[in-house]
Amino acid sequence: MTKKALNIYLVLLLVLVLFALSPFAFLGGLVVALVLVIPAGVAFRLLGLDISGRNFDSLLEASFLGASALLVLIAFWVFYRAASAWDARQFDNARSSIAIGATLITLPLLVHLFYHALPGIG
Repeated sequence: MTKKALNIYLVLLLVLVLFALSPFAFLGGLVVALVLVIPAGVAFRLLGLDISGRNFDSLLEASFLGASALLVLIAFWVFYRAASAWDARQFDNARSSIAIGATLITLPLLVHLFYHALPGIG
C-alpha cells in the first residue's frame, strides 16, 4: 500500500465518522439495525433467551462491548505488527497493517454512533 492510498483510506474513515455525527446518521443506523441488531435478536431468541424490552438492550450492549473489546485488542496486535514491519523496512506491509488497525478501531465507533442516531434510542 502506498502512502497516498493509506492517506486516502484514513480520510475515508474520517468522512464516515463525520457522517455518523451528521443529522443524516439515522440512515447508517437503519443499516446497523438491519445488519446487526435484528440478526442479534434472532440469534438471542434461537438461544432461548428472553428478548423483551430492557433485557434485549442489556444483551445487545453486553455483546457489543465484548465484540468491541475484542476488535480493539486485535487492532493493538495489528499495530504491533505494523511497528515490527516498519522496523524491518517493509513499508507496504506496515501501511497495510495500519489501515487494518484503523478499521478495527473505527468499526465499533461507527456502529455505536449510527445505532444511537436512530430515533427512540437513548
